[in-house]
Amino acid sequence: MTGTIIAKLIAFDRGDRHRVNHALKVTGYAMAIASGERLSGGDKRILEAASILHDIGILPALEKYGRADGKAQEELGPPEARKVLASLDWSDGDIRRVEYLVGHHHSYGMDGGPLLQILFEADFIVNLDEGQFPSQSPVSIRDRYFRTPSGITVFNALF
Repeated sequence: MTGTIIAKLIAFDRGDRHRVNHALKVTGYAMAIASGERLSGGDKRILEAASILHDIGILPALEKYGRADGKAQEELGPPEARKVLASLDWSDGDIRRVEYLVGHHHSYGMDGGPLLQILFEADFIVNLDEGQFPSQSPVSIRDRYFRTPSGITVFNALF
């Protein structure tokens, strides 16, 4: 199933390697953190789909607004994630959970539960690696936003 979601993202993003690779890296870190946090299989499935699709709002935001900031992504990403998962016969309840994560993945510091926290942490790791926060120290980001023991361990090993 994961491969199908990835294939749909590749087609949706029109083969944009950077965006697809970003999603795959976030998914890898999210799954590593989730394993350390001992999430259930169902929660891992939701987190994995949300991690793959977390930035699916970028292209619609660029087309609609000419920008793709976090607010625009959070607005336009959930309906696109719904379309992808509905085409794969996901239940409405599971789709709503993924929509929530996609729709809040830039609401840093929000207490949205363990899945959103893991998605924040995985996305921060990749964004830092990709140079997205050049004026902020990685340690300050860790201290401000990381809460899971596994996320902190992964962060410390990398930075």
